[in-house]
Order: sequence, then C-alpha cells, then structure tokens
Amino acid sequence: MKTINIYTDGACSGNQSSQNKGGWACLLELGDYKKIFTGNEANTTNNRMELKAVINAFEKIKASDYKMNIFTDSAYISNCINSRWYVKWLKDGWRNSKSPKENLDLWEELLMYVAPDLLSNYIDTKKIRTTKHALSIGISHTKFIHVPSHVSLKSSDEKLAEKYRKFLASNKLTDKEYSLQDFLHIIEQNNIVDKRAVDAAEKITQT
Repeated sequence: MKTINIYTDGACSGNQSSQNKGGWACLLELGDYKKIFTGNEANTTNNRMELKAVINAFEKIKASDYKMNIFTDSAYISNCINSRWYVKWLKDGWRNSKSPKENLDLWEELLMYVAPDLLSNYIDTKKIRTTKHALSIGISHTKFIHVPSHVSLKSSDEKLAEKYRKFLASNKLTDKEYSLQDFLHIIEQNNIVDKRAVDAAEKITQT
C-alpha cells in the first residue's frame, strides 16, 4: 500500500478580532510528487484554518486505499484524533458544559474521513458536505503526527537533535520509523505550508 504524506497548516492574523484574515495550506507528497493547495477566509479562527487544511487535503485525494501520514503542528487536531476526544464529544451530543462544540461543522467533515462508522451512529451523515467523497475514497489508514512549529533548520545541531527527540517521544515513535533526516524533511515541508498559509491569509482585502 502506497503512503501519502500530508503536511498541513493554518494561519489567522488578528485571531481574536472580528476583522481577521485566515489562510490554510496543505502539501501532498507521494514519492517524488508534490502538490500544494491553499485557501483563505475572512472572519475566522486559527483552529478553523487548521481543520480546513486537513479536510481540503483529503478532498484532493481521488484514489482509494492509501496510507496517510498527516503532519500537523496543531495539538488541537492531533490530540483530538489520537486521544479520541471526539468519541466523548459525540456521546455528549457535541456539547461542552456551556455551548455547542466549537467548529462542529468542520469536525463532522473531518470525521467522515477518519471515523465515518462511528459518526454515523450519532448523526445523520447524509447532511454532511463531504459524505459522498469521503465514502468514495475510503480512507482507512490514517496517522496524525504532531510536529513542532516554527523550527528553523538553521538552528544548531544540538537544538535540532533535541527537537527530534521530543518529536519521537511525543508521538510515541522510534528512530527506526523516523530518522533525524526524516524529521528535518518533515520540518522543511511544515515550514513551507506555514508560509503558504500566511501568504494565503494576506491575500484577503478587508472592507
């Protein structure tokens, strides 16, 4: 089974203001093939842009039965998926103690790709925008990997080695799965999507 590496990032300037600018970017990598996609949105949040980056990456994949490695610097996304927070959210009716769960619409879209059977036990998935495409590509092997953000490849060897060790530990990975060179490649791609997300946000002209 072939593996697609997906690098995603979201950005939002003025994240707490009503007149902010958001952008997202995703990079799909299959062997030597690479393709970047970007988008933007006004009056949004950083978390929504992070989610949209992942969803749009999945939407661009037209074939089935690929293994997916999703590299994201969003702990919000990686923790939710890897710790299965969404299971409790669904059981609680998508509500926290005071208000509807934030970004409900986007979480439903994302879960149609990574946990469609579970999602269908709690809601009518026919109403979700991604239903048809999500079921047609049949993504069943996905792994969300958290990467550190804003790491300069010009840092000292010692600092990069320390970042690498923390990367392995936080994701429960081994150096046989990802070497230091693999890690540096991941950081390089992550830096690319970070910049492209910021650039996408800046293309918005507020009125």
